[in-house]
Amino acid sequence: MSTSPVVILCGFMATGKTTVGRALAEMLGVPFIDTDELVEARADASISEIFAREGEARFRDLEAEVCATLAGSPSGAVIATGGGALLRDETFRHLEKLGTMVLLEASLVEVLRRASTMPARPKMERSFDAVRKLHDERKPTYHRVTWRVDTTHRRAEEAAFEIAEQLRRAPDRGTVLHMRAGARPVPGRTARLGEDGLTRVVVGRGVLARLGDWMKDSGLNGPVFVMVSRTVAGHYGTAAKAALDAAGLRNKFIELDDKEEAKTFEQAEGLLYELVDAGATRDGVVVALGGGVTGDVAGFVAATYMRGLALVQVPTTLLAQVDSSIGGKVGVNHPRAKNLLGAVHQPQLVLSDVDVLSTLPDREVSSGMAEVIKTAIIGSPELFARLEKAGKKMPLRDGAFLEECVAACARVKARIVEEDPYEQGLRRVLNLGHTVGHALEAALGYGVLTHGEAVAIGMLAALRLSVTRGLATASFETTTRKLIEACGLRTRVSEVGDDFLQAMNLDKKRRASGLSFVLPVKPGEVRVVDDVSENEVVAAFQSTQKG
Repeated sequence: MSTSPVVILCGFMATGKTTVGRALAEMLGVPFIDTDELVEARADASISEIFAREGEARFRDLEAEVCATLAGSPSGAVIATGGGALLRDETFRHLEKLGTMVLLEASLVEVLRRASTMPARPKMERSFDAVRKLHDERKPTYHRVTWRVDTTHRRAEEAAFEIAEQLRRAPDRGTVLHMRAGARPVPGRTARLGEDGLTRVVVGRGVLARLGDWMKDSGLNGPVFVMVSRTVAGHYGTAAKAALDAAGLRNKFIELDDKEEAKTFEQAEGLLYELVDAGATRDGVVVALGGGVTGDVAGFVAATYMRGLALVQVPTTLLAQVDSSIGGKVGVNHPRAKNLLGAVHQPQLVLSDVDVLSTLPDREVSSGMAEVIKTAIIGSPELFARLEKAGKKMPLRDGAFLEECVAACARVKARIVEEDPYEQGLRRVLNLGHTVGHALEAALGYGVLTHGEAVAIGMLAALRLSVTRGLATASFETTTRKLIEACGLRTRVSEVGDDFLQAMNLDKKRRASGLSFVLPVKPGEVRVVDDVSENEVVAAFQSTQKG
């Protein structure tokens, strides 16, 4: 960066404004300023004393004065504000003019945990209900800040690293997310402060041309083994190789079969032999260039060769960009169940170039939209509303629209995976539609339905079950069905037999009490239940097939 930035950290109490601010100031090499400390110095009294003697109004006056004086400060600083600093428009305008505003957020449970070890300034009730009430009152003022960083599961230096990384990147480098789910260290590389266990997720248009640069930026300098199908190599192999060559990265392309029926242990074994014959060592990097099958198989090979090589996912289908490339779940199918053999192996880098989607058949784009709808239901009411607004005129070939969808889905999935990388709790919500979907794929034969088509039908079954149990409204079910149809997805299949139930019985999400099922409640809210019987599933599925 040519000039030192001014960063203003805002947010509720105990979200980390001071601790993150100090770490960020050190990373950027600029002074750290705490507006609360400036207010105390101006009043020659503590904040608690100001509130007690003169009331909150006087404190807000002093806060506004302090923020106004900062306009004359030298360029380059990190400024931490008080939790209520944005309540006054005057103060907000002063801060907005200073530089880049960043809102720090954390769950209220985490806020209370942190606050229990901090002195209250001023004294306030710290029950959950009282804190939630205060937060809800201030939420509209916080939401005027568009750049938000969740510190719930981040140490101060990790949150600071994320902000510093975003600041140093040119605007045309795409959306960059930092997912912290335990990516293994890169051999021979010392990670920068706050960079440990990091997966970079890059979403943009034309970013494939910078594949080599992004890999080197992530510390991946070893020999590169690109696993790609002949078809995808025909479209993007030359561009990928040019990007790696330009970055000075030695590379070898290895062909694989990316058909669903070829997603087998036998193919994975053959690819492992390819690495052995090529003399691959622990500092090698596997790049999965292709769709979900390529990502799963190449990722499985990376996870098992020499107990794990660094992995880069370069998804070339919408389905892979919004779902399978993020989260580290890799594996192959078994004749009796999908993805029965696998591992969790987090990639160091996920590079999603939305421009490559232009060569996809319409059916593949539609298939990916099933996961977009699923993700919107799970964790993004804003995305669901955006899809609903598009309605019957879903712009499935519009690059800007697809980039918006991919970035929104990446944010939701990265947040969920961070909290639950091994699918012990929250991450189970990502299985919405998959219990029925996977069973349909196995029962009908892999390749009859696309994965997205199967998930769409599975979502409708889950919605019908949710409506039957009184958790969701019929109008929500109808709206979702219309979105699925607007994306060109199938909602019905031919008759399925006993293989359908057998596949569900082998589902990895099954519990002793019954099938584990994700039931939609409303956009942005789902519920996981473990007591669904086979009869309920069959009844819900059959009901959706009737319309």
